[in-house]
Amino acid sequence: MTPPAPAEHQALLSRWLESLAGLPAVEAVWLEGSMGRGQANLASDIDLRIALADTAYIELWETDRGPLLRGLGEYLLLENTFVRALTSEGIIIELWAYRTSELPTLELYEWTTLLWRVPADTPALRRLPLRTPAETWPDERPLTVEDVRKLTNLFLMLLAESPAPLGNRELHSARFQLDDVRTELVKMPSVLVSSETGRRQSLVCEGEENNHDDETIQ
Repeated sequence: MTPPAPAEHQALLSRWLESLAGLPAVEAVWLEGSMGRGQANLASDIDLRIALADTAYIELWETDRGPLLRGLGEYLLLENTFVRALTSEGIIIELWAYRTSELPTLELYEWTTLLWRVPADTPALRRLPLRTPAETWPDERPLTVEDVRKLTNLFLMLLAESPAPLGNRELHSARFQLDDVRTELVKMPSVLVSSETGRRQSLVCEGEENNHDDETIQ
């Protein structure tokens, strides 16, 4: 059962899942990201992960991914290291494949299983404790006023440019623009938190050193 999501996302995912289920070598399918959490909105990607039978992995993932993407209909391929594509519905999908034998090594934070027909002795996926944004994107570099100014200018520029493709009905361009804004805005608090944490730890260490020096003098 798929978690709640916008109707267009649900329709695309159902069509894609039906196509993948028709490939015997696809032994597991699960969702990650906002759809995996049941928090998808109209701007959400579809982050799909699959496990392929070891004997079919090279053929279906490294040689010809066409059968895995057939259920998408028309799409524009944006990234080929893994699959990142834009569908005709204007939805971005991301796909990554594992060998079924790799499943016991995976440690995930959140997911929703859509298909599970792996060998009976294969362990279930393991869940890790959720991490804060600062733990997900650690940044221990010192944060300066100049860094904040540059980040602010970047976001203002992105926000200023975003309405233009919307006004011109260049919806796919607008989607990419807003996706970049969202990604960077999610990361920004973690930069601030990580930097502040690093600054506090530095001050604590300096304080401990000063206390040690005072004890030595006494």
